[in-house]
This record gives sequence, structure tokens and C-alpha cells, in this order.
Amino acid sequence: MLLTLALLAQTLTPDPEGVKAGRTCAVAVTAARGSEAPGMPEVAALLYYVAQSVKAEGGNPSFLTRVNEVTGELRNEPVQTQATAQANLAECDRRYPLARKAVRVTLPAKPFDRDLMCFAALGVMMGASQGKEEDTGDSSDLKRYKPAFDVYTARLSGDALEKAGLTGETALIDALGKQILTSLDLGNFDSISQSCIAQAGN
Repeated sequence: MLLTLALLAQTLTPDPEGVKAGRTCAVAVTAARGSEAPGMPEVAALLYYVAQSVKAEGGNPSFLTRVNEVTGELRNEPVQTQATAQANLAECDRRYPLARKAVRVTLPAKPFDRDLMCFAALGVMMGASQGKEEDTGDSSDLKRYKPAFDVYTARLSGDALEKAGLTGETALIDALGKQILTSLDLGNFDSISQSCIAQAGN
């Protein structure tokens, strides 16, 4: 599975229009709320758009690292009024139908691939919910994601990673990035996380 994902990453064709569209949608999904703070659904959509933008850049050896970089670069994107953002989201929904939709996700059949994808998706949402707690004091989302995140963290022990040939932090980050890349065809990070939470006890 990891080899397949690596080959996929190498054969992605750069799409400048897709790079721009992903960033435009990422800005729009929060700007459309005006002064209202974004909730986890909006954050999940924003990160999905960012990941799609990075995917459109072409094969990237460190997909997850680039997702983090682009998220930070959004502040440099053109400001959108609430009305403009809402209009842009109509096109975003057509281009990226899974970004703002809650869907039931079928996780990878192989346990290690499933655990890696869940660790990646839950890790993304954990980071977002930790930021929310720091900004607002609201820890409800963090408490929702953390128990399952801890389960998948424990499953990806040193032995499990070593058996998969993932020795070293760089190899793990790249593998997680490839799982995020393949997850884009399944749903946004919150949809994937909900399926992971449901299967955490299995």
C-alpha cells in the first residue's frame, strides 16, 4: 500500500489552476462566516482545501509538511468579503464535493494502513481542536478526538513502524502525508476521524 501511494505521489501532474482554487476555497470557507468564529466543520473543510491545493502542486516528497506550510501562507491570500466568500463556496462545492459534506468513510482494509490514516486524520483535527481550546477555552472538540487519537498512537508503536520500514521521523511524516493524500478521495478530515472514532475499539 505504501509503495502504491509513493508511486502515486510521483506521478501527480502539477495543476496551477487547482493550486489557486484550493487556496481560494480555504480562505472562503472561514470568510463566509463573517465575524463568527469557524467551527470544526469549517476547519475540516479549510484543511481539505489546503490539501487539495498541495496535491495540485504535483508530487511532493513531504506532503504533510507542505500542507502545514500552505496553511500558514493563507494569511497572504487576497481578502474576501463575506458575500464574495459565499459566492465562491458555490464553485468550491462543485469542484470539491467532499470538502463540506459529512460522509460515512470506508477505511482501508489493512489494519496498519487504517491505523496510519486514522492517526493522520485525527492528528490534523487534534491540532485544530487544541488551537480552538487555546483561543476560546472550549475543549469539547479536543475531548471528542483525543481518546481515539490515543488508541491509534498506541497502535503505531515503535515495533509496528519498524516492521513497516518506517524508521525515523522523516519517513513517518512522509507516510502520513501519503495517507492524507489518498484520504482526499474518501472525505474530509472530520468525516474520516468520525469513522476512525467508531472503529477505535476494533
